[in-house]
Amino acid sequence: MKKVKIQCNPENFTKASTRLKNDRTFCLDVVRSNPDVFNRIPEEYQNDKEFIVELINTSRIVVDGKVREDIIHTCIPEIYQRIPLTVYDKLPMEIKK
Repeated sequence: MKKVKIQCNPENFTKASTRLKNDRTFCLDVVRSNPDVFNRIPEEYQNDKEFIVELINTSRIVVDGKVREDIIHTCIPEIYQRIPLTVYDKLPMEIKK
């Protein structure tokens, strides 16, 4: 399954192989490109403070195979809305909005 299919339609994440769904890097990449995918990734990542910190501290987003630094300011705030409160409370103060 290509990342671009998931970036275009978050529902396509459900069609990805189990290996991809459980691949941390793959999940980071697709959520960075489309925050709507966050609720579809494994709960272990949704509730993993280190995963969330890595997601928020991104310096680039890849969409359709191209680096899109210009859309970071729109994607990252959307991620904050999806983080479980129990995880948000554990985040370092310097990355909380």
